[in-house]
Amino acid sequence: MHPEHRKGAGDRVNLERLTGQETLARTSHLAEIYRAAFGGPPWHEDERAADAFAERLTADAHRPGFAAVLASDNGEPAGFGTAWRTPRPFPTGRAYDLVRAELGDAVETQLVGALEVDELAVSPHARRQASRDESSTSCAAAPTLAGC
Repeated sequence: MHPEHRKGAGDRVNLERLTGQETLARTSHLAEIYRAAFGGPPWHEDERAADAFAERLTADAHRPGFAAVLASDNGEPAGFGTAWRTPRPFPTGRAYDLVRAELGDAVETQLVGALEVDELAVSPHARRQASRDESSTSCAAAPTLAGC
């Protein structure tokens, strides 16, 4: 675990970088945050969607270069992000085929090795604070996910 403390809107936000193994140990915790973040409007995702997220997370945590960040706001879980580096050769499936169709062979030079953010979830109680200073919150999390 690699905690970092960031100040935002007068509150103490803790960003904790998790390895794949640390993420696997917290899958149920992250799934709870996912349910809170996406269960209400505008997404209305149900238990099946949260279960599917937990299954994807279990697989994704084994990807080379995987990283997750868990955010807490004054000790209360506030959200998380997951990411990994885009592998070579550029993958197929999921949305990769659409990206390749749009960008062509440029994906091999422009996207391979880039940080690929997969999931971002913000708990409802933390959204109001995030919307006040969204750009600095995003900038604070990006280096943590990237390991910078």
